Amino acid sequence: MPEQQVVYSTRTGAPDVVEVATAAEAEVLALLREREGYARRGLTDRVAQVDAQLDARGHKRPAEAAPAAAAKRGPGRPRRTPPAGGG
Repeated sequence: MPEQQVVYSTRTGAPDVVEVATAAEAEVLALLREREGYARRGLTDRVAQVDAQLDARGHKRPAEAAPAAAAKRGPGRPRRTPPAGGG
């Protein structure tokens, strides 16, 4: 659960409360971002290693959906813009 910290506006001086991720939450967020990069590049062995670290920290992963890039543009769909270099 995020920690709450009191902060003060530099303009008005009014107090406000913001939620700050705990160290454990920050680690999980960093691992999820790392996993996303490995998955995007197709590095399944590294994805499995990150998954093991997420499991060790008790993170429950949702079922994976189809990649967004594959859903947007299938193999038979033409490019909307010409490739770089005027081709």
